[in-house]
Amino acid sequence: MRNRLLSVNGVLLTAVCLTLIAALENSVLPWAPFFVLQAVLALVIPLALKTYRFGSLRAVRWWHWLAGIVAAVLIQLIGGLFLGLLVPNLFGSPGETAVDIGAALMAMYETAAARLNSDPATIQTAYMVMIFLWAAVGEELFYRGYIQGTLETHIGFNRAMLISAAFFALRHATQLLLLWPDYPVIAALAWMTFSFAFGLLMSYLYKRTQSLTLPIFIHFLFNAIPLLVG
Repeated sequence: MRNRLLSVNGVLLTAVCLTLIAALENSVLPWAPFFVLQAVLALVIPLALKTYRFGSLRAVRWWHWLAGIVAAVLIQLIGGLFLGLLVPNLFGSPGETAVDIGAALMAMYETAAARLNSDPATIQTAYMVMIFLWAAVGEELFYRGYIQGTLETHIGFNRAMLISAAFFALRHATQLLLLWPDYPVIAALAWMTFSFAFGLLMSYLYKRTQSLTLPIFIHFLFNAIPLLVG
C-alpha cells in the first residue's frame, strides 16, 4: 500500500479522491460545507508516509520571518484587488455573487445556515475558524509535502509543482458547490486562478528552502489577516 501511494498513479488517484471527497462534503453530505473527512485525510496521509521536509528552525533567520510577513500582506492585497475589484468590475459588479468571491462565500454561508438550522454569522465564524486552524498545516502537508514532494522524485519539480497547484486550486473551487445549481462560475474561476498562483509560490518556496516552515508560516498569516482586520 505504501509503495502504491508513493507512485505517480497513486499520488494522482489519491489527489483525485480527496478532491471528490471535498466536493461531496461541500455539497450533498449533511455537514456541508465543512470538509472534515478531506481535512483529516490531508493530514494523516503525508504524516503517515512522512513525505515532507522540515528543516531546523535555527536555519530560519529573522529576515525570513519578516519576509514571510511582508509576503502574506502583499498576497492579501493582490488577492483583494484581483478578486474583489478587477474580476467583479470586468464581468459584473462588486458584491455580485456570480463574479465576486466574497459575495459568493457569503451566499454559501447563508445557504449552509438555512440547511443546518443556524445563522450565517455562526456558520461563517465556524468555517473561518476551521480554515484558520487547519489550512496552513493541512494544505501545505498534502499539496506541497505529499503531492509535490512525491511526484518530484518521479517526474521532476516543474511538473510536480504544476500538478500540486492544480489540485490545490480545484479543492478551492469545491468550496462553492453548496450553491449548485447556481454555481458562480466566474467567481470560482477567479478563486481557482488566485489559488493556483498561490500554490505555485508556496511550491517554489518549499523547493527553495527545502522546508515547509516558511510556506506554512506565510499560509497561516495569509489566513489570519482577514480575522485580524475583520
